Parts: sequence; C-alpha cells; structure tokens
Amino acid sequence: MENPNTTNSSQSIDIIRFIKQCFKYWYWFVISVGICGAIGLVYLIVTPKQYSVYSTLLLRQDDAKSGLMNAIGGDAGGLLSMMGMNTGSKSIDDEMEILSSRTFMNNAITDLGLQNEYRKVKRMRWLGQYPEHDLSITYPEMFIDTIQFNARVEVKKKKDYYLVDVKYLKDHSKHKVASLNEPIETAIGQIKITENTPLEVGDKIRILTMSRDMAVEHFRKTMSIKRTQKNASSITISCETDMPQRAIDLIGRITYLYNQDAVYDKNKKALTQLQFSEERLQMVAHELDSIEHRVEDFKLDNKMSGMSAEAEIYLEAAATYQKQLVEIETQLNLVDYIKRFVSDKQNENSTIPANLGVSDPSLVSVISQYNELLLRRMQMQRTATDKNPIVEQLDEQISAMRSNIVMSINSVRDGLEIMKKDAIAQESKFSGKLENMPVQERQYIQIKRMQTLKQQVFLLLYQKREESALTLASVMTPVKVLDEPRKLPLPLGPRKMVVALISLIIGVAIPFGIILILEMYQPQLATLIKKEELAEKQE
Repeated sequence: MENPNTTNSSQSIDIIRFIKQCFKYWYWFVISVGICGAIGLVYLIVTPKQYSVYSTLLLRQDDAKSGLMNAIGGDAGGLLSMMGMNTGSKSIDDEMEILSSRTFMNNAITDLGLQNEYRKVKRMRWLGQYPEHDLSITYPEMFIDTIQFNARVEVKKKKDYYLVDVKYLKDHSKHKVASLNEPIETAIGQIKITENTPLEVGDKIRILTMSRDMAVEHFRKTMSIKRTQKNASSITISCETDMPQRAIDLIGRITYLYNQDAVYDKNKKALTQLQFSEERLQMVAHELDSIEHRVEDFKLDNKMSGMSAEAEIYLEAAATYQKQLVEIETQLNLVDYIKRFVSDKQNENSTIPANLGVSDPSLVSVISQYNELLLRRMQMQRTATDKNPIVEQLDEQISAMRSNIVMSINSVRDGLEIMKKDAIAQESKFSGKLENMPVQERQYIQIKRMQTLKQQVFLLLYQKREESALTLASVMTPVKVLDEPRKLPLPLGPRKMVVALISLIIGVAIPFGIILILEMYQPQLATLIKKEELAEKQE
C-alpha cells in the first residue's frame, strides 16, 4: 500500500514547485498585466460614457370599477371575478404593455427623426450628436422608409476636399468631393449632405441610418418600464444611453403620445353623448316652441288672464304626478334609445352614451364598465392582433357585459312601466276633477301639460349637452408626470475601477493558467520522452 505521508509530501512538493515556477516566470505576469491594462485603457478611451435617464409616471385609475362594485353590493369583487374581470392591478400591467408597444415607439421615432444617428470622432471616441448635429443627410425618395437593414455614411474632412464613404449591404462606394453643396451619386442613389456647422480638417462624422423595424427594436431594448413598488399605480420609465438628451425626448414623446391616444378614446365617448343630446335638443326645442305659441294663441283667442282658485288647487295637486310622469317618460325614452343603440349591430364597436340622465345607478355603472372595456380593447387593437390572449379575453368580457346591459335595460324598463302606471292613475284622479271645469280651462290645462313635459325634457337634454361639452374640454389625461425625464448626474459606465480590476484579474489569470497547464502535463511529457528514447535505444 502507498504510504499517505508520502502522498501528502509529494503534493506539497508539487504546490511548492508550482509557486516557484510562477516566481520564475514573473515577467510573464508583468507582460500580461501590462497588455490587459493597455486593452482596458483603450476600452475606456473609445467607449462613450453611459448615463441613466428616468421618469416617474402616475397612472390614474378610473372610478368605473368602484362605481360598479358599489352599485352591485359587497360581493362585487367576487361577481366580477366570475365574469372574468380582474379588479386588481392587471390594468396597470396592460397600460405598461401599451406604453412599451411598437406603435408608440414607432410614432415617437418618426416624430423625433431618430432613424438617423449622428456621431463624431473625438479623442478616439465616437460621440453622439443630438439634437444638433454638424451634418444632415437626405436620401433618395422612399429609401429610408423601405430599407430593411442599416445604412452607413462616413464623411471625413481633408484639407481641400471631403471623403464620403457609403455602405448598404453589398452596395459600397467611396467618393472624393470638393464641396457638400451638390448632390452625390452613390451606390444607393443620389444623396444630399448638408453642412450645418463648418467641419474642420480631420473631422470625421458617421451617419448610421436604421431601418424602421431595427430602430424600434433598438430603442425598445434600451428602455425599461416597471412599477416603482409592487402594488403601486406609479411606474418608472428608464433608459441607459450615451445620448441622454435623446432618451429624455424619447420618453417625453412616448408619454405625450400615450396621453393623446387615451384622450382621443375618451373624447369619442363624450362625442357620442354630445351628438345624441344635440339631435334630441333641436327636436324638442322645435316642439316646445310650437307649444308655447299655442299657449299664447289660446290665451289671446279666449282672452284668458288667469284661472279659478279651484282649478289652480286641482292643477297643483295633479302637477306633482305630472312631473313624476314626465320624469318616468323621459327615463323610458332614454332607456329605449340605449336599447336600440345596443341592439344595432353597427354600434358593436361604439361606446354607449351613459351620461344622458339615466337615473338607475346599476345600469349606469354597467354601461360605464362596458365603455371602459371597449376603450381598452381599442387601445390593445393598435398594438396587438385579434388573436392576442388579452384581446380575446377582452372580447369575452365585452360580449358578457353586452348581454348584461340588455338584461339590465329590460329590468329597469319593467320597473319604470310599473311606476308609470301608478303615476297615471294618480294623475287621472285629479284630472277627472278638472273635467268638470269650463272647456276653456280644461283645454288650457291640456296644452300646459304638454308644455311642462317638453320643458322638462329640454332642460334635461340641455344639461347633458353642457356636461358632455365640459367633458370634452376638460378630459383628464390618464398619466400624470411625477418626475420629468432627467439624467442622473453620474455615469453608469464605463467604470474605471471595474475595468482596471478586470484587466488585472485577466492579466494574472492568463500566465497563471499557462503555467498550471504546463505543470499538469509536464510529467506526462517527460514520461513520453523517456519512452521514445528507450524505444530508440532498443532499435
């Protein structure tokens, strides 16, 4: 058996030998660390500084869900869950998805002109130029909208001329021009380069033109959207870039586009209500004007100046029920209009006018919830296909809500019909007593009753029209900017100490690994050499 003491001794000797070998080749370490340090220094020189840009936004929550839960009762949360509606934080996640969508990013890039990226060499470092840049480039018509890959144009100022290098896939051409004032015929067509700021001798500028899809993916990768806290309604949009002003403008533009899109959707709902109120208001105003002329003509023809005290008592008693009947008739008209609107297939993708004066709170809440789901689906349609799981889920919820609205309308209408019959019975009781009044007074009361009805409808429609107009003028944006986009003062990278430490570690690891490999295979090499020498002697 092998003696353990002998094995431990041999291992100690190997380790000591390895350490001696490291000291023996100390200059390897010096050279390796020096080379890696030089590489790290070059990396620090050529790499632009990266900065973090962020903005904090508050996503305002609508009161539609809370109103619906209050109207239904304490078990509203469970009921909505059974219907497939998440009353928790899912809407925040949906809005974050919309904010990060390709549609908004594409529109923001187009508005800011970010497909062209301008960089200028300064001390071996390609520094970005934004928003001002020394040069501007104009490509052939439709070129920038149809390219699938990136195009690159480099311009270098010499003493008496300019060197222009154009490259797009396999198309590559170089040009020597005396001035940039004239168009240049290149491998990709005729381009025009405008000198915004006179270049100095030795200046070198690179213009990278990204395709629309590549630009969208590039900027989406650099941007991050997340909650500030787990269940918070506020989110943070951040971006790491070497061109902080470009990131500030991009975040600000996306926020603006999101608010504009949401306001447009909400305005569509208010416009529907305003249009209905305007149409009905014109009709009722015409009818009311006609009735008022009838009242005036009746009084003139019959030389009436007043009514008897008894008639006034009966009329006042009947007025209460007439007013109630007017309100019920108005509610029935509104409910019937909503039912016709919902039943019309042409309105399947239109919001339902809810702010028309419907008094039933549960019906108003269900309609408001339906409109919110429909607006959310409109937003998702701009960024996702119909087969998207979120869109399919919204379709199911909208279909279920539409059926619930029809059921609610029927239920509300039945209740209104019962109230109407009771009001008619009470009103008829006092109207019967008025039948014994003189013919002129009875006729006058009938005309006055019609006038009262139309006045009530007119005032209600006028109020709703003003409310809708006010809504259009003061729609609250869904996003409130808590912190405007700004750059953190200290750069994220490249970090000098980290680069120096990595260079040192790699510089030590390379010769260390080489010596270790040599030590591991040296005994085998020695044995192989001895075998070869022994074989040669035997021969």
